Amino acid sequence: MLRKFYIIILAFWLILLLPSLAQEKLKDNKAISNAIDNKQYTIADSLLKQNIVQFIAARRYDTLLYYIPLKGKLVYKQRGAEKAIAAVYSFIDVIKSYDSSSKLICTAYQDAAEFFGKIGQNQEGYNAIKIALGYAMKVAGNNNIVIADCEYNMGVYAQRLANVSLSGIHHRKALQLRQASKAPPEAIYQSNNAIASCYWYASNYDSATYFYKKAFEVVNGMPDSLSIKKYRLGLIENNIASVYSMQGNSSDAINTQQRSIAYYQQFIAKDEDHPKKYAATAAL
Repeated sequence: MLRKFYIIILAFWLILLLPSLAQEKLKDNKAISNAIDNKQYTIADSLLKQNIVQFIAARRYDTLLYYIPLKGKLVYKQRGAEKAIAAVYSFIDVIKSYDSSSKLICTAYQDAAEFFGKIGQNQEGYNAIKIALGYAMKVAGNNNIVIADCEYNMGVYAQRLANVSLSGIHHRKALQLRQASKAPPEAIYQSNNAIASCYWYASNYDSATYFYKKAFEVVNGMPDSLSIKKYRLGLIENNIASVYSMQGNSSDAINTQQRSIAYYQQFIAKDEDHPKKYAATAAL
């Protein structure tokens, strides 16, 4: 009976400890990043190892994902991109040894890809997302949204690599899956906008206009309370105006540009701070 009591008490304290571990993680992550920025690599490495050991002991394996970019950043600053890429993949292997669930490892490779993109390694970013896609396909239940996110991100990296055709293939797959799964409007908007951009770069202006208009419809259907709504409508109209201009359709280009400016002005006039206000002002 006494043993059972101690087990209950231990479980209670572990529950109380989890939020504090999460708060400590945020604080230590900043400390690690600052140490790296200040070239205090020994300190950064020590803090990184301490945190990893701590969360492994607490069986908070999902929290280890937060250390993927920090691990990469630490090695990148000291030894360059090639070694950083190897270190990131090696760290993911460590995570796998504790928790090999498909969804967690899928996220790990997506986080790795984001880091690779930040250091200019877009091909490796594409490769990492391709690995993530393999795990996404193994996620139990309705995994269409997870697969769609991978396809979308592969489209992003393919476009960065100037492979517009491949980018379009991935983005169309993502849109199809997102529509079939009734994904949130935000995701549908992103896919339509990405496909439109692919067609624009490929000089397929009619298709670009079609998908920009689809993106506009999705955003226009979002709640007016969404602070960024008017900015996005202005941005899309600006893109459509640019397409019309490329086609030599001056009249439609001018009219559409005027609507774009009106949306930007409405966004700027809102009595709230937003990081996109500077971009909207610059677009006028």
